Amino acid sequence: MNNKHLTDILKSLTEKEIPDDMDLWPVIQEQLQHPPRRRMRRFQRLIVVAAVLGTLLISAAAYGFYQQQTGPDDPGLDEVKHSNLITPLGLSQTINGFTVTLDWAYADAHRIAIAYTLGSEASTDMYGIFTMEHLTDDQGNLFPSTFGGVVSDNNLQKANANFDASSLSGAPDSLNLTLTVDIQRQTNLPPLPTPDPNVTPDGSGGGFGGGGGGSGEGFVPYIPEDASSFQVGNIPMGEAVEFETQATLSFEFTIPFIPAVVVEPGETITTHDLAVTLEKIAVAPSMTKAVVCHPLPDEQSWSPFVRLNTGSIQLEAAASTPLGGGCWEMTFLAPYDRQPATWTFTVERLQTPPVFTADQLEAAFAEYGVTVEVQGEGSQGGYNFSGSSQTIPEGIDINQLWRQVEDRFRQITSGPWEFTIEIP
Repeated sequence: MNNKHLTDILKSLTEKEIPDDMDLWPVIQEQLQHPPRRRMRRFQRLIVVAAVLGTLLISAAAYGFYQQQTGPDDPGLDEVKHSNLITPLGLSQTINGFTVTLDWAYADAHRIAIAYTLGSEASTDMYGIFTMEHLTDDQGNLFPSTFGGVVSDNNLQKANANFDASSLSGAPDSLNLTLTVDIQRQTNLPPLPTPDPNVTPDGSGGGFGGGGGGSGEGFVPYIPEDASSFQVGNIPMGEAVEFETQATLSFEFTIPFIPAVVVEPGETITTHDLAVTLEKIAVAPSMTKAVVCHPLPDEQSWSPFVRLNTGSIQLEAAASTPLGGGCWEMTFLAPYDRQPATWTFTVERLQTPPVFTADQLEAAFAEYGVTVEVQGEGSQGGYNFSGSSQTIPEGIDINQLWRQVEDRFRQITSGPWEFTIEIP
């Protein structure tokens, strides 16, 4: 792992509102999946733990995030920017050498997105710096942080923060918002090693890791080519993480609000004697949510694996949230240009969480010539493992292999159940 990449990852380690009883289902891949200077935060309540030289210990608490969106793409947000639905802001404040500038914002029935830039004076060290956002409106609504991304470059960070707007009722013309940005520094990070000018990293020491929880969806970790070996999953907290607030900045602004288009097909399709119902679809320019219901074959957590085809793009669900009674809310980062269209929702299968022991997981990977060392026993996908890219045979896609291995340890009821819906 090159030192610049390590710096950016260490900057992103945070901890937000993680209850003791929360099932840690990994949103791991975003921390190491991208090239240097890119870090992604997705459907989090977020992350953290410890980093030591050569080994990163990462733990994540997920807000029902379904991990198939491994890249930085957000087609829904791309659409609203392309359609000029964002509101330029240009608001700026400077405190203690840190400057935050709100670039633009956008709001619809599913999310509020805010882009801002964090800069610092040349003398201000950005190592270990991260931000926490707090968004409210003048009606007393608190909008939970969901996902976003940060691109870091020396003393400049460009951030895209997203918030859950589902608490809003009705369809107001606009929202009067207050965004508070807390700038924090982790004070007990290890020092970075001094680069050896005579050594050029070749990525040969790359590694991989993954961990699971009980959300009921499969986790496919993205394995970076230039990563050092690392461990992820439901690992115990190590050294206590210590933070200091560097600055707190608050901004007030008003932006337009776009309501969702709601379609309630209530359509039921039966395949292999199993009925699946598409109850409701709520479509907004940046995101679509669909409620899928099915009878439970047993007391296990059976979740649907759903794809959406809008005619211009095909997406797997980016989030899956259980509603109870065999119903799930599926979230798609799908663009909607507010023109009539025919969309197809395909429930490809129903599946349970993977359940296995450390020995079983090691043996399954060994069949493909991949050596891993599992740390601790796993149930409902709760486990850690670490390995080295040197043990991966040439030609094997470790990310695809991960899904194949997990599928061995879950129950699957195959469909498909295909729903064709007219979107106004």
